[in-house]
Parts: sequence; structure tokens; C-alpha cells
Amino acid sequence: MPADKPHNPLSTSRHSSQVCRFWRSVILGSPTLWGRLIDLDHLNSKNSYWRREILYRSGNAGLWIRGHVRDRCMWDYFLSICDAHLARIQHLQITITYTKLCQADRSQLSDALRRPAPLLMTFNFEGNIGASLALPSPLFAEVAPLLEVFVAGGFKFNLRAPWLPNLREIHISEFFALMDILSALKSMPLLECLHLDGLDKIHQIRSPAQPMPLPSVDLPRLRILEIENVPLQICLLILEHLSPARGCSLQLSIQDNYPYQGETNVMSRAASEQLLRYIQRCITFQAASSIQLFCDSEQFQLFFYNGDKPHFGIETHGCWDFLQIFLVNIASSTFISLVTEAGLTLSDPPPHIHLQLTLLLGSLGSVTMLNISDFELKCAHSIMTNMNNPLPNLHTVALDHILEKDESILEVFLKHREAIGLPVSVLDLTKVSFGIPNHLNFLEGMSGLKVLYSNEEL
Repeated sequence: MPADKPHNPLSTSRHSSQVCRFWRSVILGSPTLWGRLIDLDHLNSKNSYWRREILYRSGNAGLWIRGHVRDRCMWDYFLSICDAHLARIQHLQITITYTKLCQADRSQLSDALRRPAPLLMTFNFEGNIGASLALPSPLFAEVAPLLEVFVAGGFKFNLRAPWLPNLREIHISEFFALMDILSALKSMPLLECLHLDGLDKIHQIRSPAQPMPLPSVDLPRLRILEIENVPLQICLLILEHLSPARGCSLQLSIQDNYPYQGETNVMSRAASEQLLRYIQRCITFQAASSIQLFCDSEQFQLFFYNGDKPHFGIETHGCWDFLQIFLVNIASSTFISLVTEAGLTLSDPPPHIHLQLTLLLGSLGSVTMLNISDFELKCAHSIMTNMNNPLPNLHTVALDHILEKDESILEVFLKHREAIGLPVSVLDLTKVSFGIPNHLNFLEGMSGLKVLYSNEEL
């Protein structure tokens, strides 16, 4: 099999069964093996006989089902398995991309999923099935004692279900009040990964004028916390009442679509301080070595990494009042001085946060490597010209794209660094997919600069 093709266990099993009689006997006599080969992506091109044959060969063994439901044929096949064999399913990882489901389809799925699932360990159901799936009866008939992973954003389920305490991972979306979510989380002490999505209106709308105090939740094993599509106020409430394990990574996506009733500055400051405390607890446990910064006129992103592992990430749409405070707090923190690599994507950031971006870039005193394109370099250079000592330890600049034009901001940037006594030592062009444009011929005259291109030194 060519290296660039995805591994296909089903084809491998079929081919292995044809090696010799002994192998065929062993493979055909292994129901457990066939029960783990129900891959909808690879069965989609097969005829209905072969799909039925896979189930027949699995006998009464546990089932592992994965793949995408892209058409009516695979929807009917997937639904038939859930309807007849839910009690046998151990792992279910399905993404629905078929867009022509009707209410009858959702009702059939509801009927199938209200049966006991005594062997189920993973339930990962992604994709929009057309509407929220509110089950007429409890999910899995409240019987799923082995369930550890529950990712089903389109499902409204019982937050007091007896299978919740055993979960290691859960995805909760907009169907529930924040009070109810936090109360339910108190019953999940084993939780390691928590994803909260779309909690934008539930707290204010479903709470009385004088809401009851929200419960505090201690999750000593939580190592991944993701909060997506929430307003700043809800994010603040969650972080105030949730205590994860030390070192727990945090990913935030904040939407500025909530009425703050004149308390924007107070709330922005409180949220910034709360986030900073969280980051300090998260990053000081395992120091971040790199950051990725993106900012344009509408969106802001900041990610801290240790190698390939993200420790903290924040994405905002709007929320500029909050960012003005948050970036100042980040720039004055101690952990940012440990960062040695930075990736910058700056494209027309709002003028009212230029000062904060200047402070942030000025705090990157330990950065030795900068990843950027020459288009974003223009904005970064204009900001750094306002700094007394910009990136004093910068050694390598890696470009991933060069615009074909007569004048290059790269020349301006490199010669400015040289003029202020902070020359760049290495220019890495190995990620550029075409030859060096003519307007970069000036590189030949820059003594002391090592230029790398196509993994070779020029």
C-alpha cells in the first residue's frame, strides 16, 4: 500500500485471509476482529451484501464503528446497526455530513439510542443532524456503565444520568443552564477533558432576577478545558467556579455578543485577571517555549505552546476593551520571558490596540526565532520601530511566503536590525515553495547573514 494512502484495516484483513488456508481459518474464526472493522468510510463503496457479511462474521462480539455518514445508504446502514446491535457497540465515532435528514430520521435515531448500551465505552457523534436531538426516553435507558467518552453536541441528555460519574471526556452544548452544568460536573470527579460550547444566553435568560450562587466544582484530573463560542461574562463565570488540575490546558473562543449593561470595563478587568491567574497556574507547571499571535481588524488569537502541545489559547471576535487590559497583563507577566520562538500574523490590527501589541512584542526578550511572512512582516516591523530594543536575542527569521514585488519589506527589516546593532544571523527560506525573487538579490551583499533555502545553505 502506498505510504500516502490511509491505512485500511478492513482491506488488510481481507488480503491476509487470502494468504493461506491457516490464516483464512484464523481470521474468519475471529468474531472480535470483524467486530472492529465496521469503518463506514471504507464500506461506503461496497455492496450491501458485504456490509451484511461484516456484521455476520462479527458474531456476538463487541462492535467498533467509525467513519462518516455522507449519504442515505450509509445513514440507513448506520441506523440499522444502532437499532439492532446497540447493546454490542463498544466504540462509536461517527461524523454526520449527510444533509437531507428529516424528522422521521431523527425519531428513528432517538428510538435506537434509548436502549441499554452495557458495553459502550466511547460515544463520539459529531455533525449537524438537522435539529437538536431531544430523546423521549433517557439516553441508553440510563444503562451505560462503561461509558468514558461522551461527545455529542447535538444531544440533550439527562444531566443526572447514572453513567456520568464514570466519564473521562464530555462535550456539553447550549441546551443546559450554567447552574445545571456546574452541578452535574460535581458528579464527574474522573473527568480529564471538558468541552463547553455555545453557552451564550442560558445563564441570564434561564436564571431568576436574583440568581442563586453558582456551585464551585473541583475536577482534580482535568487536563484539557475547551470553552467555545461564549461571551466574556459566561467565560468569567465558568473560570471562577471551576478548579481543574494544575497544568490543565485552556482553549477559549469568546464572542462579543452579550449585553454588559455598562459594566464592560469592570468585567473586562475581572476576566483579564482571572485568565492571567489561570495561565500562570497552567504555564508555570510546564514552561511554554513558543507563542502564535494572530490579529486583524476583526479577530485576535494567542496561543502558548510547549513543543506541539498547546497550554493556552484564546480567540476573540471583538472584545477589544477586554484585549486592551488582557494584553497589558500578559506583557507584564514573568512566564512570557521564557518564550524562545514566536509566530506572528499581523494584518491591519485595530489602531486602539497598537500600544498593547507593542508592549506584548517588547516582552519577548528571549525569542531567538521568528516565524512570519513578508506580508505580515511589514506590520510587525512598523510596530517594532517604536520599541527601544526589539527582540534583542533574535537569531533566526523563517519566512513561509514571499510576495513577488519590486520592493521588499524584508530588506528594510534586515537592514534596520543591522543598523541598530541587532542583526539577524539566519534567514530560513526552506518553507518558500518557489525560487528567490529578483528583488531579494540584496541578500548576496549582506555579510554575516546565512540564508537557507530548500533545506540547503545558499
